[in-house]
Amino acid sequence: MSSTLNSKTFSIEAGTRWPWIDLIKVVAANLIVWHHLAFYGPMADAAWTLAPDLFTWLARHARMAVQAFLVVGGFLAVQAWLNASQGQRLGVQSNGIDRSASRFAVRFHELLRALGLRYVRLVLPYTVMLFFAILATAWARAWMPGHASLPEPSGPVDWVAHVALVQTLLDRPAVSAGVWYVAIDFQLHALWLTIVLLGRGRMAPVMLGATALTAVSLWVVNRHATWDVSGLYFFGAYGLGLLAGWSVHQGQRVWGLLAILTLLGVALALSWRTRLAVAGVISVALVICASWPWRGGFWRRCVAQASMRSYALFLLHFPVCLVVNATFTRWAPATEAWQGFGLLMAWGASLIAAHVFHRWVEGPCLRWTAKRRLLVAPA
Repeated sequence: MSSTLNSKTFSIEAGTRWPWIDLIKVVAANLIVWHHLAFYGPMADAAWTLAPDLFTWLARHARMAVQAFLVVGGFLAVQAWLNASQGQRLGVQSNGIDRSASRFAVRFHELLRALGLRYVRLVLPYTVMLFFAILATAWARAWMPGHASLPEPSGPVDWVAHVALVQTLLDRPAVSAGVWYVAIDFQLHALWLTIVLLGRGRMAPVMLGATALTAVSLWVVNRHATWDVSGLYFFGAYGLGLLAGWSVHQGQRVWGLLAILTLLGVALALSWRTRLAVAGVISVALVICASWPWRGGFWRRCVAQASMRSYALFLLHFPVCLVVNATFTRWAPATEAWQGFGLLMAWGASLIAAHVFHRWVEGPCLRWTAKRRLLVAPA
């Protein structure tokens, strides 16, 4: 199967919703919020004795929820590509490419455009979040000066690096917790598009290339922590998602499971990494049940709405939690009960802020880009 590349080919928003993936995104996003609540801030220090085992697990292990985003990102990326490829074979989409142009020039142009689409999708709301992060950090420094949870002081170079999504590569201090993932997501998408382009959009070369790069990441790169500033370090989990998405779309679940288990088994035999085991479990679960029907329209709609706000929650929760931490540190009694209540307040405020942010910032950004043909509008 061959595919001609265009902007619709790589829009992860195009297509129907997957309720089980929505559920995974919602659970993972909230686990990340609670990981940061347990790991950062004086409220968790005071409330720790309320549930020490739970707080210990959240602080040490809840961050592995990032593996869910990596796997789901690969799953949705390959699904979008395969859906667009199928539509082109059926004559649904026209490619509009000048056949007289050189193939290298066409590939390079389409690579830049597809990367531009992903960049716009990620960075418009992300840049607004950076502004809120400045205000939240200033507020927190005034009310809990010197606390270890405060981001390091940053300057103009750091802000430029964050907007350009190269802060991890340049080893610049993070403006907000978790923003490294946005840069890694962009790098992973760039690697995937490069594989598709080098494979000239044909399924066999593309999936062989994705499998090979997944093996390199799992078996070699991911074993060295110094590489964790690059997308190649995380491509192993992303590639497992690619294989899961391919097997579900093509009805090749047995082959997909075999490939995933082989790649993962060798990786864990070489060096056990719990985060990769988590990614493997999620990948296998998606192969088995991603397309299972989910009855119950009300709860399905609730989960879908929460899923659409998961990126906003991921972006905005840490500035919100900083402000709540600072407020309770300044004004609330330093008792277990009050500080535990503060943690619940921070979680609830993060959910509300994500809803407002999605409605008034992220949603308008998507509509603005859609009108200018920079991004396919959500289905």
